[in-house]
Amino acid sequence: MNLNFKISFKLPAFIVGAALISGLAIGVANDFTAKTQLHSEVEQKLIGIMESRKSALRSYISSIKQDLRSMAVNDMVQQSLSGFAGAFRSVGDDPVKELQKLYITENPNPTGEKHMLDAAEDDSEYTMQHELLHSKFRTFLTERGYDDFFLVDMQGNVIYTVIKKLDFATNLKTGRYKDSGLAVVANKAIASGKVGELFFEDFEPYAPNFGTPASFMSTPVLADDGTPLGALVFQMPIGRINSVMQQRAGLGESGKSYLVGADYLMRSDSRFSEESTILKTRIESPTSKAGLAGKTGISMGRDYRGVTVMSAYAPFEILGVTWAVITEIDMAEAFAGVQAMRMTSLI
Repeated sequence: MNLNFKISFKLPAFIVGAALISGLAIGVANDFTAKTQLHSEVEQKLIGIMESRKSALRSYISSIKQDLRSMAVNDMVQQSLSGFAGAFRSVGDDPVKELQKLYITENPNPTGEKHMLDAAEDDSEYTMQHELLHSKFRTFLTERGYDDFFLVDMQGNVIYTVIKKLDFATNLKTGRYKDSGLAVVANKAIASGKVGELFFEDFEPYAPNFGTPASFMSTPVLADDGTPLGALVFQMPIGRINSVMQQRAGLGESGKSYLVGADYLMRSDSRFSEESTILKTRIESPTSKAGLAGKTGISMGRDYRGVTVMSAYAPFEILGVTWAVITEIDMAEAFAGVQAMRMTSLI
């Protein structure tokens, strides 16, 4: 009787134990397989999105280069540079004071809308030239999304801008903004004198822009006979760059793509911030360092918020300036499916 009792107890216990061990083994194996498969899928997805952002940004930067080159050989731009240069010289001994008074100080439009004035209340040669051309350049600026459009003569004078900030009419070789990014690219283009050559200056705080970040790209402008006329400069379009980097498709609730410069500061705005993060948020992470060093890859680590993320990274080069392109997603969101499957297996 005692022996039968032991067998009747041990045999069910053995069967139940074996079933539990088998179930546990299957659950662990399923969990490992699911996690490995999902990890690979997340990696491939992040790399694909990062490469897509990089390709879109490369395409947009190429369109900016094409705009600069095509505008620089456009008859209207060449004639405008010559016309504005002559009109600028006729303004008087203090063109900065006179032109800024006409087009900024006495401009009836509010700050931020000074570019809506086609002609000042005077009969100068400069105003005649401005009235003839300004609406055309303003339309181009609006349609293409640039932050500003500059014509600079051979002496370094900013003889025309669309937006009319305090850099208007100043001299970029001797004036107050001679050390600015605008001055760097304009003076390089003036010194170059080579058709189609482009120059780029990375984002930095720009005083005429109320200290907010600005970046510039320039090219020389030559007459048909090869005589250098000056420089054409675009202020890079932050809004358009953000629209490329802030696309949410495929990134869920926590995913994001952004740019980092050589100083480890962001070159695009975070889609999670209401305020600009360009030149404000520091991303000195292994991924940003790897991307800036010219490497492409994927890794796990903590982001600038201290949250564990999976990140894909790669370098992005613009005329000798290197940025890192980073696409990442929070690990908690990326592997939420594994947690749900683990709970189902446990049940």
